Amino acid sequence: MSLVDDDVRNGPDDPSGPLPPDVVALLAGDDPEVLAGPAIDPDLTPTGGAPLALGLNSAAGAPTVSPTSSPGEETAPPAPAGPPVDPRISARRRDVTVAKNRKRLRLLAVLGSVLLAVALTYGVTRSPLVAIDSIEVTGAERTDAEELEQVLGPIRGRSLVWLDVDGLERRLTSLPWVKRASVTRSWPSGLLIDLGERRPVAVYGAEDGQWRVVDGDGRVVVESAGRPSGFPQIIGEQAAVERGQLAPDGVVVGASVAALLPAELLASLKAIRIDPVSGVVLELTPKGFVTIGTADDLRGKLLRMLTVLERCPTGSFDVLDVQVSPVTLSPITACPTLPRPAP
Repeated sequence: MSLVDDDVRNGPDDPSGPLPPDVVALLAGDDPEVLAGPAIDPDLTPTGGAPLALGLNSAAGAPTVSPTSSPGEETAPPAPAGPPVDPRISARRRDVTVAKNRKRLRLLAVLGSVLLAVALTYGVTRSPLVAIDSIEVTGAERTDAEELEQVLGPIRGRSLVWLDVDGLERRLTSLPWVKRASVTRSWPSGLLIDLGERRPVAVYGAEDGQWRVVDGDGRVVVESAGRPSGFPQIIGEQAAVERGQLAPDGVVVGASVAALLPAELLASLKAIRIDPVSGVVLELTPKGFVTIGTADDLRGKLLRMLTVLERCPTGSFDVLDVQVSPVTLSPITACPTLPRPAP
């Protein structure tokens, strides 16, 4: 007996009218052919080799087939898409990216330009265009030409740009006669050198039997087997030193005194004695001694001596002591015009 009677199937009062036959069959528990559709074999796999998986359609509640899931396994629904991005934000991001790229390009361009400039500059400084091929020297009147060439020879052909000017000046002033040296670059490949030479003022006899000529600083500029003429002799220490080196301390003091004396007095100066007790003593010609004492206040002492010598010429007195003011003269009657200290 059918669970649904004919009244239910075709009720006159049903406002929707008679039910479709397939629905009536479904309500009756029958399996009408129209609803059977194609049969699905659970052991059948798709041609691609992946088993079909039944899932639940989120929209209609119907099972869906997934090629990557096993039979009976449900597939997770896809993640919901995020909210749409504002076009203005996207445009701003693109502008920022473009600006960063441009900044990198500018930085690379600047760095490349600097490296190129450095490479070019280095290449030019090493080129023959700036190699030293002309050296002009002035003021070398007494300086030995061979000694000078020993200093200048190694720098010929070197780059004028990388020349150590200070070092060259130090090497030049180490020469015996050179007191001062000035080195100037003359582009593109020349060098100008001006030398200031030492002025010899005295001589002394060394213990090796040789004579040494010294300048006002006491530096030895000449070695000679015979005594050079025209210079007062410094009598005291006799240590032998090489040319270009400083003489013994006593000779240095005597040389500093000779350097302060005027030329007309040097002509009447026979010797400068360095006495362990009296200190510096000048021996005049034809006779007379001037006691200087210690090396302090040399200018003041020499000024007092010159003042006396203007009134009392050399040879008119035996001893003049200028260590203190007023000076003392012996004999006291040797120079009547000289003011005498009060008793």
